[in-house]
Amino acid sequence: MQSSGFYPMLKSQDILDVMRQMEIPIMEEDLEKPTPQRVQIWYEAFLYILKGISLDQLGNDIELLDLTDYPESHSDDIFLMSFYQNMSILLQQVGVDDFSLRDMLNPEPGRVRRILSGVCNFAMFRDDRMPVLEKYTVQADEQAQRLESLQTELEQTMSRIEAIRAQRAREVPEVKSLQESNRVLFDELKALKTSQTALVDATTTMKTEKEELQDTIGSIKYAIAGLQDELALLRARVVHSPEKIQQAITELTENIANSRQLVTTNEESSRHLAYKVEMLEEIANDIRSCIQQMAEAEEIVRQHEDELRQQAKERENVDQESTNIRNLS
Repeated sequence: MQSSGFYPMLKSQDILDVMRQMEIPIMEEDLEKPTPQRVQIWYEAFLYILKGISLDQLGNDIELLDLTDYPESHSDDIFLMSFYQNMSILLQQVGVDDFSLRDMLNPEPGRVRRILSGVCNFAMFRDDRMPVLEKYTVQADEQAQRLESLQTELEQTMSRIEAIRAQRAREVPEVKSLQESNRVLFDELKALKTSQTALVDATTTMKTEKEELQDTIGSIKYAIAGLQDELALLRARVVHSPEKIQQAITELTENIANSRQLVTTNEESSRHLAYKVEMLEEIANDIRSCIQQMAEAEEIVRQHEDELRQQAKERENVDQESTNIRNLS
């Protein structure tokens, strides 16, 4: 069997030097007369040094254990197969792609030298490249830490988003209720403004009528005063005809009574108008109070809409950060 891997065959002394540098026990006679026990020790060391696989891990191969109903009875076979599979993978990676169970159970000097040459060449190459490897390993660790940090930050951000979404879902009924209340209040405000305009017009009309009635009352009072003065003059000047005087007095008295009745009626109308004006002013105050409440409700809705816009902006920032993290990954 010939290997398709490309690597130089090492001299015996070179193989011994490299193996001893890796602290793997070997003698020159072992190369001339290899035994299954010796090569197994070397291969175990290769797996542990180059791949970090221990003997305990070889005996606990879950996939192989699942292939048999009696793993305790086949523990040695499972160990051997796991050992062979892992060693075969390692040797393929270093350029030896024709490794078989025979190389473990019945090793031949030429085959052993070829296998050891492949592993030792890889070990020397790894030692030469170790500073570069360590450099990139450190960078990879830093990137992994950064990625983990970003992932944690992303999870926290997603948690905040979920909390915001949950809060928004809880607030949706309240927002809709506020919007509906705002619409109803807006309609009521329009109706109240219309009523206010009508009431202002009615109040202005009533004030005008009140002023006119007050002017009329003043004129009547002035006329009564003039009649009383005229009556006094007539009493002083007419004394020869008591019947006529009495008739004039009676007429004047009746005129005065009528005038006083008219004044009383006008005063009642004036008081009634004053009461209406007072009621209209109270209604106007109530309307102004409703308008103020509407303004406060509109301010609450506006603030809530601002909060929703802020939440949307935060979600956009989180989506952008998620995209950056995915690009970094």
